[in-house]
Amino acid sequence: ANVRSGFPVTPVGKIETVSAGGQDWRTLVRALGPDSRVQVAVGLGPVQERASRLLILVLAAIVGALVATALVTRYLARLALAPLQRLRLAADEVAATADLSVRVPDGDGPEEIDDLAEDLNSMLSRLELSADERERALESARRFAADAGHELRTPLTSLKANLATGATAEATVDADRLTALVGQLQQLARGEAGPPRTTEPVDLGEVADAAVVAARTRHPGITFTLEGPDAGPMVAAEAESLRMMAENLLENAALHGRPDGTVVVTTGEEDGEAWLRVDDDGPGIPEADRERMLERFTRGEGVRSPGTGLGLPIAAAQATRCGGSIALAVSPAGGLRAEVRVPVGGLRPRPTT
Repeated sequence: ANVRSGFPVTPVGKIETVSAGGQDWRTLVRALGPDSRVQVAVGLGPVQERASRLLILVLAAIVGALVATALVTRYLARLALAPLQRLRLAADEVAATADLSVRVPDGDGPEEIDDLAEDLNSMLSRLELSADERERALESARRFAADAGHELRTPLTSLKANLATGATAEATVDADRLTALVGQLQQLARGEAGPPRTTEPVDLGEVADAAVVAARTRHPGITFTLEGPDAGPMVAAEAESLRMMAENLLENAALHGRPDGTVVVTTGEEDGEAWLRVDDDGPGIPEADRERMLERFTRGEGVRSPGTGLGLPIAAAQATRCGGSIALAVSPAGGLRAEVRVPVGGLRPRPTT
């Protein structure tokens, strides 16, 4: 501190900042007596210099912190958005290639993004399944149209020739054959149309009984026997599909079994499945040909009995439509056994009255 004269006069007892000698001073005046005062002054130059240096340091620290924060934020943002970037790349790949088998990586990001990835993968799986089903349906329709056109050509040609020659009796036979063939084609198309929209509890025993009654009327020379429980088994299915399935199995057994043979129809339930067996005592089908016999318009070699080769395929299609399956084997009588299995679906037989 210095005591100087010539400073601007300031009030007694009050600290003031004044300028003198080319710099700023902080001064304080004290009264020593009635007519004397003392003024103490401290130069502010060193203080201002230290404050300037401190301000520069603070500003530099703030700028450095901002830069570091920006870099860290950018890194964390890229790290957080990496799963979204992978989602976008996967979506771009699907859009560019139409490849629905592409799956989005999941399990390596935040929970919300992993949930989104799982949802996208589920959606892609459903779309892929739908596309596969659509392609199979289109391929089936193409094959169906080709096969139907081929099979219809022969009776149509015969009908045309018989009409041209006036052979009305033969033309009537051809017309009946065409009617039956078209009916079977409709049944096959219905069976290959996919699962029914609605199902209902159906007594498979009642379906088999009705099919046996109808078969006895069409084929009086064949002995049809029905074996099974008094009621049931019950299945959740479409009644019309089960009816067509049973009638075609019995028709196939009657046409390709012995002319005066026996057809045994059995129903039952085991392991959560209801089954319908149709056994004939005909020549049967060699094991190597059984799978092929489930294809439309396929007939065994050397077969002379009437038929279109649609009976077993219709039964198989209707069984599949009901969520079941069909298998061919050897019957106890040495002929063909056709066995259909359909899920029971937790149903129980209706009580008998």
